[in-house]
Amino acid sequence: MPKKGSSTYAKPYPAVYDQMEPPPRFKILDFSKFSGNDSTTTIVHVSRYLAQLGPAASADNMKICLFSLSLIGSACGWDTTLAPRLIVMWKQLEEQFHAHFFIGSNEATLTDLANARQLDSESVSQYV
Repeated sequence: MPKKGSSTYAKPYPAVYDQMEPPPRFKILDFSKFSGNDSTTTIVHVSRYLAQLGPAASADNMKICLFSLSLIGSACGWDTTLAPRLIVMWKQLEEQFHAHFFIGSNEATLTDLANARQLDSESVSQYV
């Protein structure tokens, strides 16, 4: 019995999803992993994940239940922080994932910022 005040893990989706039958002949795959620490974008990861799921990608419960198997490191840690039963549809999980990890092409990387230089002809306000 857990100690009073201690935390236990609860999945972010309804428990009934784990009881649903997978498609015939479905095997759990060794998914490409997303850590949030490399150059793989969230869009590329989701696209790759759905392609690897194959026919199982047509069922929201399969996409949701298996998504954590495609995460490692801090991304896996993020998955465990989602509130219990927060996710009912795949779209919700995908939106949460993108909101947390998405780095758009408009966002400057640390390398971009380190390489930025003020031109001789630029005023401070133009540079900033």
